[in-house]
Amino acid sequence: FKKAVSYNPRNVKYQRNLAGALIEKGNFAESERTLKKALELDPSHIETNYMMANVKYQLSKPGEGLTYAKKAVNGDPKSKLYNYQLGLIYEALHDLDNAERYYKEAIKIDPDYASALTNLGIIYKNAGFYDQALTLLRRAYSLEEDNYMVNNNLGSIYILQDKYADSIPYLEKAVALKPREKDPRFNLAIRPN
Repeated sequence: FKKAVSYNPRNVKYQRNLAGALIEKGNFAESERTLKKALELDPSHIETNYMMANVKYQLSKPGEGLTYAKKAVNGDPKSKLYNYQLGLIYEALHDLDNAERYYKEAIKIDPDYASALTNLGIIYKNAGFYDQALTLLRRAYSLEEDNYMVNNNLGSIYILQDKYADSIPYLEKAVALKPREKDPRFNLAIRPN
């Protein structure tokens, strides 16, 4: 992709393809520079705006990613991915009302979107809406049984509801999925025998 960009640096598609390859390699800083060039050439390109929003989020710059994420959603409001990314950015900015709004929109577009179900479930759990959280997280679990976040949060909700026996399989699975994570181990330790 670098050769294509060096051959024709004004080609937005080449810039975007290079940025995509850099994102896949986890090189977000260089992909940010590449996407900046692509957006200078075509500032309204929906996918490029989405990619920049994602990169800004990955670089812990959600405030800088907000405008790009909004452009992507405005350009394609029926994209579950773009709505989900905007939800992630709002959540990172602690704007939970808007995060909820865009996670719900992603779920409306695709009721089986496990990532949006999970994140919305965690927002509800943290707000103390355990029944709503359980509904969403159980649905996410039915789609992705081997998801650490789903298992850990299901287990922790059951702990919060004093349903220790119900928490065990989820917390044990969370430990198996990510043995170095402390949260599920802590939750397993506090349950009564």
